[in-house]
Amino acid sequence: MALCHNCDDTRIKYTGNGSQVDYTFPFEYNERQDVAVANWNQEYKVWEPVTEGWVFLNDTTIRFDEAPETDQQFIIYRCTDLTPLPAEFYPGTAIKAQDLN
Repeated sequence: MALCHNCDDTRIKYTGNGSQVDYTFPFEYNERQDVAVANWNQEYKVWEPVTEGWVFLNDTTIRFDEAPETDQQFIIYRCTDLTPLPAEFYPGTAIKAQDLN
């Protein structure tokens, strides 16, 4: 899975406080594997994927094993594979941009 965090509609940014472990996210997804977490690396100015240390509490909440450190910026985001496409489109079908998100 690529680091697909460029769309504000499919990510939410948080700043850790050292004690909170549960964080919600508002966007829809097809499969749980499409949802990911990334920490901001201030030194290199990049988002770095966090592949361990968190689980789904429910369909719209993740729980960290240990609370993110105070002032640690992180995002919860969606990255959906485009192949195979989850839908089949036919000529003449009306498609709005939000249908493709």
